[in-house]
Amino acid sequence: MLLTRNNFLDFLRLTAVLLVITSHYAYMFDASILIAFPREYLTGGIGRLGVSLFFMISGALAYVSLTRYSLSEYYVRRTCSVLIPYNVVYFTAGLALIVLGLYFRYPGNPLEQLMNGERSVISLLPSIAGIDHYLHGVWGVETAYLTGEWFVGCIILHYAIAPLVFRAIQLEPFLTMMTALVISILCYDSTVVNPYWSAKVRISDFASGMLFIHFLPWFLKWRGLLAVTGIAVILTGCIMAGLSQKSIRHVLFPLAPRSLIFSVSFLFILHACYPVINFFFTRLRLHNIVSELASRAYIIMLLQHVVIIFISANVNMPQLNSGLAVLFYVLVLITTERISAALKTAVKVAEILTVKCMLKKM
Repeated sequence: MLLTRNNFLDFLRLTAVLLVITSHYAYMFDASILIAFPREYLTGGIGRLGVSLFFMISGALAYVSLTRYSLSEYYVRRTCSVLIPYNVVYFTAGLALIVLGLYFRYPGNPLEQLMNGERSVISLLPSIAGIDHYLHGVWGVETAYLTGEWFVGCIILHYAIAPLVFRAIQLEPFLTMMTALVISILCYDSTVVNPYWSAKVRISDFASGMLFIHFLPWFLKWRGLLAVTGIAVILTGCIMAGLSQKSIRHVLFPLAPRSLIFSVSFLFILHACYPVINFFFTRLRLHNIVSELASRAYIIMLLQHVVIIFISANVNMPQLNSGLAVLFYVLVLITTERISAALKTAVKVAEILTVKCMLKKM
């Protein structure tokens, strides 16, 4: 059981963030005539791995929260930890883009559309509830989304049922995991636009994170063997890709539940490698930096889409050479990190005050 801050989860969050940002940024070069590396090796696959890791981390954190807090306090804390950062980022970014709109372009700023009379205040309600892009991406509902993060709606639904999954894992961990896998497979509907965005389909990722924490001592004991198994699974996937003449990313990270096999394999490898990584973090005194960045991982995830789209709307990305592409990538990282640092204080204060106020009323 994990009752103190886990440095590995911090490292995992930063890894997931970098994978998602890199994947989203690489999409901006799909039409490039100068460089092919981003669209050939970075788009899709690594981002899907990053998202799977985020779902696992969310499951792990939900498990820890349910061991610490009562059911009512769990819901209060989880709700505030998701919705307060989401709304702070949403409205801060929206207002900032209105000001920047005097000199720069940004497609589809909902707050600008609201000011122009193109949207009603009611259209912002799904955004306040954090389910705007989930409704848009999964159900095709026209919403005023801005950050473009469908996974937030998934996480909200997962957190809602987490106490049931938590209890089931405590009673029958393997049966619960098998049930989650069956649900993911049966609910996967390839006829819809984004079948792998469904909360029902991604429940197996979330349950995997819970299971990881539940059996953490066992995973620590056997992490070497599990890493070897993970490497064997990934190599098998690479061989299958070669034999089928498909790209490695489409075999290892398809938009389907079977990609969990490879995501868990990478988790095992990262977990086994972490003692070495932790050694260097300790020698270089990086733990505080990693912990601080990890505490802003969610805010960074919400911001990165806005920053990438803003840059791509004002720069002719397909015309950039590799040097300029790297330069703008670094700019995306620095800009997103700096804005997240500026917003973190406001988010933290708002969360603390809201949680205290809600708990007092209970």
